[in-house]
Parts: sequence; structure tokens; C-alpha cells
Amino acid sequence: MANGSTTKQHRAMVIAVCSGKGGVGKSTLAIFVASRLATAGKSTLLIDADFGIGDVATMTNQTPLVGFEQILAGEAKLEDAVLRFGPRLSIIGTLPGTHFEAALINEQGLANCRQFDSHYDTIVLDTPSTIDPLNLNLIAGSDLALSIITSRIPAIADSYVQLKRITQTGGKVATGFVVNQVESEVEGNQTIAKFGELVSRFLGHSIPALGIVETDPRIAKATESQSLLELTRQPGGFGREAEKMIRTLLEKHMSLPLGGCAIWEHLATTILLKKEVGFDDTRVLVGV
Repeated sequence: MANGSTTKQHRAMVIAVCSGKGGVGKSTLAIFVASRLATAGKSTLLIDADFGIGDVATMTNQTPLVGFEQILAGEAKLEDAVLRFGPRLSIIGTLPGTHFEAALINEQGLANCRQFDSHYDTIVLDTPSTIDPLNLNLIAGSDLALSIITSRIPAIADSYVQLKRITQTGGKVATGFVVNQVESEVEGNQTIAKFGELVSRFLGHSIPALGIVETDPRIAKATESQSLLELTRQPGGFGREAEKMIRTLLEKHMSLPLGGCAIWEHLATTILLKKEVGFDDTRVLVGV
């Protein structure tokens, strides 16, 4: 956790790593982003919000005893759940096989979550590949929705649908996307053009591409051996384009003033009060 006093206005920047399709490497990239932000000096908390089936803890060779769902339900606090991976990186997992729904969130749970803002600069949420209301509001309440797609048509289409549903909630979260698991930069750029055209035509606005991650046997091997964190800390371990994505986040977005309310206030309004309101954040995301 970060040390030192914080002001009442301090809150963490929240990055929701999302996708409308499973199997696109979302959790892998969530770990990469969180690890590299921590290496760059940002006190970072990675939260597995894929309740019951998330594998962030497994991929980092940990077995959580308390999950994020228990914090939201008011049954546990930050110190009960956090797993520390160094001075600037912490992870909160989800318990295997647990069932969690929005109705279980309560005021005490959100009060517990507000502790995060006084301890961390950045929160990275690994969100599930769904369009259920809880997930949509987790993403819409974030500062940045980082959508992970691949060159496959189902991944492109499903991620478009998820982003469309987020837009329909009234959310004003900044958005960007990363193309993962491509065989070459050419394939990545073709996918960027294809997804960009789809979004522009049917959503009426553009979403910047923040990077391309080529298929690399080192990533697959590190995932299988639960040594992914070690690879993320190696410069260039995820490729040149992935490094550009991290530089873009650090140079153009991490230092921007945060607009609107914290994600926990957004959840309090949309989930507890059952109102359809947007996240008031007028920052513009800049592509690479």
C-alpha cells in the first residue's frame, strides 16, 4: 500500500480491463498493465472482478482466502483480502465457485471499497466477459475502459456489443482498445481498422487503439507456469507495441485530473438506489 497522508479529494484512477468475449487474454493483460504501472512507481491494486471463475490469483501462483465479493458484501475489509507482490503492487482475487450478484452489495461493502482510494494511485479491474448490469456499471463507473479484442470476428462483435451497452447506460467512461494474440503487426493493424470502422459506423464516435500484442510463446509458457508476473517485469517482455501502450497510459492519462465521482459512488447510485445515471468524466482518451 502507498504510505503517507491523503486528502479528502484523493481517489485512485480506475482502469477496467474488459472484453465481450472470453479467451482473448484479458486477465493476462490486466496483470501486465497492473504490474507495469507498479514498476513505473504507481501504487497499484489489481482486483479480480470475474466473480467465482476469475483466475488472476491462479495465474500469479496465489490462493486467496478472502475475495472481492466479500468486500462488496460488507463481510471483509481491505486488509483481509489483499495479497502483496512488492512495495507497489497488490492483488485481490475472487474465491473459486462463489456466486455473487448486485443485490448482495450494501453500504458497508462500498464503505470498505472506499478504503482503496486512500491507499492506491491506480486500481485495475479484471472484469468478466458479460453484459450483466453489475459488470456494465463496474466498467461505466471506471475512468478508462480498456477493451481487449482479437482478430477473430466473434471477439470483435462481442466487444462492440459490450461497449454499446455501456454507452446505453449513459456512462461517459473514456474508452480504448488493445488487439491481442495477433501473429504480426500487419494483422494487428488490420484488426484495428476493422474494429474502428464498426464502432464509428454504429456508435457514431471513434475509440483509439492503444496497442497491439503479438502472440508470443513466452507469454503462454509464463501463464502455464504461474510465472507471469516475472515476465511482466522484464522490459519488452510483452513486445514493443505493448510497451507503447504503457507509455501512453503513463504520459497521457495517468496524470490527468480525475473528473466525476469515484466508482464506488457510481455503484451506490446505480446499484443501491437503482438509478440509471452516467459517470461524469469528460476527459478525452488519446490513442498511440
